[in-house]
Amino acid sequence: MYLGGGGIGIDSEALRYANGRFVKWPGRLRYLASAIAALRGFRGVSIEAEFPDSGSPKIAKLVLLAAVLNTPTLGGGVRLAPEAELDDGLLEVVMIEMLQKREVLALIPRLLISGELKSKRVIRMRAAKIRLTAEKETSFQGDGELLGKTPLEIEIIPKVLQVLAP
Repeated sequence: MYLGGGGIGIDSEALRYANGRFVKWPGRLRYLASAIAALRGFRGVSIEAEFPDSGSPKIAKLVLLAAVLNTPTLGGGVRLAPEAELDDGLLEVVMIEMLQKREVLALIPRLLISGELKSKRVIRMRAAKIRLTAEKETSFQGDGELLGKTPLEIEIIPKVLQVLAP
């Protein structure tokens, strides 16, 4: 179970760097440095994403990242799902098609400045439930913790968490 966001691909690979070599680095810089380190040797993840009960078609892609978020940001404040809302009953599914290393590096200045990722190679969808499978068993991270491996099914559970606010 997680609250904010999670995914498979470069983010779960980068997690070991973020919790190791770059653990003392601040926020967004920590996660971007970790992603750059994880890029060495990363060839992408072949995934299938299914959206049970939604009528949306299955998507099969080689991705840099497949993220499932309930909040706008992932990692150190990267705004992958700017339209995400905690209480709308939907998950934001964000898939970044596999990019060449130079393409990823070209996106980094924008991520450092604005925290936003805008690219024609990004697929965004909304669904209450998603099933992710990968060609090879792949780690899934949620809110910065390794939570399991593919295949996996993620479902939003509306109104389960109650929060007191002033």
